[in-house]
Amino acid sequence: MAEEKQTNQIRFMELDARQREHETMCEERWKTCFHRLGDLDNAVTRLETILIGVAGTIIVGGAGVILTILMMH
Repeated sequence: MAEEKQTNQIRFMELDARQREHETMCEERWKTCFHRLGDLDNAVTRLETILIGVAGTIIVGGAGVILTILMMH
């Protein structure tokens, strides 16, 4: 009985050590994931800014072409 209890205690300690190692690894992975999400968010914001600038340029350029055509007639 005492031997079984000691074996169970050793197994418990091994499982506890493995669980702590797992938690440490997962915490590091989450930090990496959140860092990458932050980088991705910055990239999307940059693309949005570029697209808004391009859309504004196209609208102003199109309006200029239309005004030029209307002034010719």
